[in-house]
Amino acid sequence: MKKKAKLPEVEPVRLKPVFGIKPGLYLLIIYIIIFLILLFLIGFLPGIVRGGRYVHFTSPLPSSGLEIDGVYQGSADYQYFVPSGKHKLVVKKADQVVSESDLVVDHPVFFTWLVHRRQDCVLPLGTLRQESKDAIIRFDLEEIERYSLESGYDMVDVYPPLFANLAKDVEALGYDEEVFGLAANYITSKEMLDDAMTITSDDPLFAKTLSLAKTIIDGSSGGKSGLQSANIDLKGKRTTLSSGNFIQDGITYPEAEFVMGDRVDSRYPEVEEAGVSIHTKSFTIATTEVSQFQWALFMAENPQWAKQAKNTSVDEYYLAGLEPSVDYPSLKPVYGVSPRAAEAFCKWLSEKTGKDVFLPGEAEWTLSAMQARGKAYSRTTSGGDDGTDSPSGMMGSVWELTSSPYIPLSRVTDYQLVLDLAAKYGIKNPYIAKGGASDSQNVDRNTIGVLRAEECSETVGFRIAWRDRDAQN
Repeated sequence: MKKKAKLPEVEPVRLKPVFGIKPGLYLLIIYIIIFLILLFLIGFLPGIVRGGRYVHFTSPLPSSGLEIDGVYQGSADYQYFVPSGKHKLVVKKADQVVSESDLVVDHPVFFTWLVHRRQDCVLPLGTLRQESKDAIIRFDLEEIERYSLESGYDMVDVYPPLFANLAKDVEALGYDEEVFGLAANYITSKEMLDDAMTITSDDPLFAKTLSLAKTIIDGSSGGKSGLQSANIDLKGKRTTLSSGNFIQDGITYPEAEFVMGDRVDSRYPEVEEAGVSIHTKSFTIATTEVSQFQWALFMAENPQWAKQAKNTSVDEYYLAGLEPSVDYPSLKPVYGVSPRAAEAFCKWLSEKTGKDVFLPGEAEWTLSAMQARGKAYSRTTSGGDDGTDSPSGMMGSVWELTSSPYIPLSRVTDYQLVLDLAAKYGIKNPYIAKGGASDSQNVDRNTIGVLRAEECSETVGFRIAWRDRDAQN
């Protein structure tokens, strides 16, 4: 067996006292110091360097935005980390200041990175002017209108609680519940219907519309909706609107009552063309669409509407493919103009002529098209006035803008009341277009197209209408 090796004797190492303190004690002190340093670095320093709390804000109005010290954060119904100190809070909705307040956050320091210190903040509702309240409600209605353009939603295209938000705003602002009736006329999907049914309101238009919407959306109504259409013949009188180089022939029609639309299936979207009784005051409508030359005259006096000018009232398709010129006049219809651009043209012409120039409403356009029903559908955009006592090119050529907003269920609820409410709250989007374009198929005078306020299209133009100033509504 191998012998065990004999190790040399070694003198043991002994720690010497330091300042008279025994090794065991000063090692303990060193360990304690290291522990305290680590505790400070880990437990306190992060909180000292980044002091503050996670503040959960509750907004007075849903879908409001929050600014902290002038910096936009996001939704006012959310949680944000707010540094220690005094802060200025501003809540906005629809570009209106809803409230302004101060927030004081203390400075917790112990293990703040591990355990979040929280604080609740209920944001107050300030005193709002009526104009601000109107703007907020109009924002809610415009959101509902925008979501009405889809007939269904899923997990990808998510529908938010728009009617519930509107109800909260109406309650918080002490607003008239008549807005519920207008909003309900935009219901086009089951999701919107379910959302609207969460509202409790005694408004009669809302109750009526909700009941109809349920039968229309679920398809349980059956049968037909709307009045039966019947043509009426009016004797028009030719006249002329002119100022300087601007000349436009027109046809003046007397006051009339007729059925706009016809009996249709009681389901969406067919009900948007249901027949409804209409009354129109006397008006004059242009015999032709606004021409490229007439638009060039407008641009010459209003350079902000030049093709190259930056104008937020039109999109990138403004006058696409056109170069309107006063030097090379073209009588072809102008196209690629937005509804807002068309309204600016009417305002300019009103100032020049002293007449009340406007985009015809859907009713006025339809009545005029009824008088021109014997004319063939135009498959060209050559334009031109045939000299008869009815307008030319109303069916075909280009889609023609009207001043009427598209409100899906208005034809089967209370058409005039809904239009009056839309006007009261400044709701115009989307604008109704009529008549079809030269390449359109299966279009008649009841067919509806839509265009948003800033939207331009190569198939959309417009014609003007006018009245004497003392004959305005």
